[in-house]
Amino acid sequence: MNVIRFMTEHEYFGGQKFVKIIETNITPLLKFAEDPTKIDFEDDLIFFIDSLIKKSQNCSEIYQEIFPYLKKF
Repeated sequence: MNVIRFMTEHEYFGGQKFVKIIETNITPLLKFAEDPTKIDFEDDLIFFIDSLIKKSQNCSEIYQEIFPYLKKF
């Protein structure tokens, strides 16, 4: 099972309370966006970022830091 997709698709993790917790704890994983050649789950990472931005209706500082790297995908 793909944990990244599960967290974004499951309703349990949909509340504002969980979005901030997930963002904070997943930051090391998001750092892989800086060099996507090191991972094989770049599609899931993009899906994850998109889903959390939609759920939180906010573009947090974490995403603002990695946006410049998304063109590498």
